[in-house]
Amino acid sequence: MEEAPVQEGWLALHEFRADERAPVCRRVQDACVRLCGHPGQSDRLLTPALHWMDSDDREPQLGVVALTTEIFGKKTTLANLADKSGLREFLTRVLAVVPDAPRSASRLDSYRRLPTALPGRIAACVASAGATSPLAQATQAWLKNEFC
Repeated sequence: MEEAPVQEGWLALHEFRADERAPVCRRVQDACVRLCGHPGQSDRLLTPALHWMDSDDREPQLGVVALTTEIFGKKTTLANLADKSGLREFLTRVLAVVPDAPRSASRLDSYRRLPTALPGRIAACVASAGATSPLAQATQAWLKNEFC
């Protein structure tokens, strides 16, 4: 019974995250970062974000991708993320979105935010993996695969 309202809440959040207006983006980002400050919530945000990237409507997709990329660059969000492989999958898909976007996307603020946000978010992903852990090795392998 409780699952339906939760799904409706994530759908509503998706619509807000796709909103291009700067005040809405800032408020939604702040709310998501606060939510992700609680254990388990970062994973609950990342899972639907991966599904939303498959949206047929390009503009909301780019807005959601840009805002989610910014949210997952925050230390609080990363610290509470249990499945770092999901973040690597998300960033891999983001790296594919930027060059494959149509030329008309360059007029969108969300698209312009992506190339700016990506380097810092990738660095945060690498830093969150630590130095010698199995997670660090997986992250290094991911980087080599994506950039070499």
